[in-house]
Amino acid sequence: MIFENKLSNYHDAAKMIETDGIEAYHTVSERFGNDIASALLIAHIRRNLGSMDTFPAKEEVVSQTNEILNKHGLVSEQISEEIRLISQNAFIVQRTYAELIISLRHKVLRPGLPIETADFEGDGDQDTRHFAVFEPYGLDPLSCASFYLNSFENEKAWQLRGMATEKFCRGKGLGRLLLESSEKMLRAEFEFGVQLLWCNARIEAVPFYEKMGWQCVSDVFEIEGVGPHRKMVKRLAG
Repeated sequence: MIFENKLSNYHDAAKMIETDGIEAYHTVSERFGNDIASALLIAHIRRNLGSMDTFPAKEEVVSQTNEILNKHGLVSEQISEEIRLISQNAFIVQRTYAELIISLRHKVLRPGLPIETADFEGDGDQDTRHFAVFEPYGLDPLSCASFYLNSFENEKAWQLRGMATEKFCRGKGLGRLLLESSEKMLRAEFEFGVQLLWCNARIEAVPFYEKMGWQCVSDVFEIEGVGPHRKMVKRLAG
């Protein structure tokens, strides 16, 4: 419940900033805190300046963001620290909801198919865990992955599905960051007592998973409408 309440408050704040921009800053700061208001406003300004068009964002985006904040008298040490983190491409991995990552899944994994094909069975289950990589307090996921309690060969396991990364972010280490952080958080889920991970990996993604310690345990097989895959497994370290 703490997670749900915190995330709900965060998205309420984000919606206000995205709707009214700078005009909403003081209201959001009073209701949710200056750190959240500052970081959300920076993310909002940067997106409007085209920060999502390239990766990393162009240097002029940071300087233009500073100019806008200065113009409105909103620059502080705390805001400057957020800009420093963003300019250094400091990312966070956090739990999220399926509704926030379905669009990214659809774009990367199901292009040309109805968006409903990116809405997986079990997405809304209480035991399912969704994770995503964000810029500090950013709204749009840059990489995402979901884990479902689903036994593998009669052993209780987490099944990884829907791992996707924005095209312009690939090759920057976000997938590695996402998997490493997700595995760490799953290891902390002591009540489930699960140590095995498995997935149906797309053939082109197999080398990536192998570098992350996963092993192939099947021949190539076809998933209709999606393409060739191999089953892979990994055991969580103690």
